[in-house]
Amino acid sequence: MKWIEFLQMIDDQPIFEPAMLFAGNDRPANVRRQLSRWVTAGKLIQVRRGIYAVAPLYARIRPHSFAVAGRLNWPSYVSMQSALAWHGLIPEEVPVITSVTTGRPGFHETPLGSYQFRHVKTGFFWGYQEARFESIFHYYNLSRTYENSWFVAGVQS
Repeated sequence: MKWIEFLQMIDDQPIFEPAMLFAGNDRPANVRRQLSRWVTAGKLIQVRRGIYAVAPLYARIRPHSFAVAGRLNWPSYVSMQSALAWHGLIPEEVPVITSVTTGRPGFHETPLGSYQFRHVKTGFFWGYQEARFESIFHYYNLSRTYENSWFVAGVQS
């Protein structure tokens, strides 16, 4: 697979998984090998195993940090300080994107930023909205952001 063909194939997907490239005529082993070469050459960024982003020099669209969070851990929705900053309610910059998930909590340090995932019970996992900035992502509406912040703070103390 050539670089130009690859860019046309992913079109305006700034972050992608290799599985979407396996549908072509190339063998999966060859696709993985080529992805590894492009990472080494600096054309791609390996966000984590199985998730890649086009390097800023070659990307038509830079992946929004909230969209990256959604790809790192699904299902998850941006919440807490990150959502408060998105709504314009806190003046400071939030260095770590915080999301809530019904899955395992965790922390990912990637070339595209730092991402923290907090666990909430399934019953608390509702009230999100979908937004499209450079790519699609999900974030909690304002009332759910407050509730999640209180819930997680209460569990930790």
